[in-house]
Amino acid sequence: GMLHSKSVIRNVLESIKNLKIKKIVLDPVMVAKGGAKLINNEAIKVLRKNLIKEVSLITPNIPEAEVLTGIKINNREDMILAAGKGVLVAEDLNSAKNWVDAVMQDSLFGSAGKNILIEECLFGTELSFMGILTPKEFIPFETSVDYKPLLDGNNGPNTGGMGCISPSPFMNDELKNTVMQKVVKPTIDGLNKLGIHYYGFMYFGLMVKDNNPKVLEFNCRLGDPETQCLMMQMESDLVDCLTDALKNNKVTINWKKGASMGVVIASDGYPGRYTINKQISFGDTKNLKVFHAGTKSTNGVLQTSGGRVFSVNYHGETLDLCSKYIYKNIEEVQFDGNIYRKDIGKIYES
Repeated sequence: GMLHSKSVIRNVLESIKNLKIKKIVLDPVMVAKGGAKLINNEAIKVLRKNLIKEVSLITPNIPEAEVLTGIKINNREDMILAAGKGVLVAEDLNSAKNWVDAVMQDSLFGSAGKNILIEECLFGTELSFMGILTPKEFIPFETSVDYKPLLDGNNGPNTGGMGCISPSPFMNDELKNTVMQKVVKPTIDGLNKLGIHYYGFMYFGLMVKDNNPKVLEFNCRLGDPETQCLMMQMESDLVDCLTDALKNNKVTINWKKGASMGVVIASDGYPGRYTINKQISFGDTKNLKVFHAGTKSTNGVLQTSGGRVFSVNYHGETLDLCSKYIYKNIEEVQFDGNIYRKDIGKIYES
């Protein structure tokens, strides 16, 4: 499902240039399969002809790579995201140059670092707006906030996500209406105009500043670790909701009151190089819900097998109660070199 063809990606970039579109983010899992027909060139057609053109909120700027870094990048037409972790928010030119050297010369991200996309940094608060999309409507899930930076205080390199809270404290009726009218509706209209009858999850990654949303990315999937928070809050049966959507029946999703929170436990060194095969032990995790992400069983022994190893989640009356409960019990999950942020639940604005 990855968009790895140079000619396909070149067509996307050429279309962006012609339409004067200033930003696009391609995710390796943005391509859906089966009835959605969002594969290969179909995905490109959707983005090029309708979604990008009509969703005018996509406005970050992609400057010339040579201008920003002073480094000649010959293959700007090639864009690959490094599994959600290959992003640096550079504070100055030197840090940008050093990162380019680490990625392109020292292979920090392996083959995913052969190509680099440079774009304007958006300021504001990230908002994950996910739900079920059909040719007729979008049924939104509860909102959530993903904590991308590795370190406390929203510092350090970006990751696939080190924690999550739900609902988002930044969502309000006015913002939700704006997103539905200026992002969701054009997406549905664009797909329908192409004759693509899409049934499935849709993830709108947004950056919000002064109640004004800008689109960072579209994904034909849910988000990690946001989904774990959402599943802690969903009262309805997810399978029933999906079945109703496929049958064009009315979809109603009921949500628990209160809040949910998740903290990711990762391997030391992530999102760079890290060591796997660490033996994992569990104490009394009480009422925590522990989702496995990077684990394996070897001869009956549970071991680490990835960068992000667990997501530890809890649902409670308030976000503060969730935070206190998780951090009181998170040390019950142990392996050598485990790391996690200690400030998930704190509200930040970049």
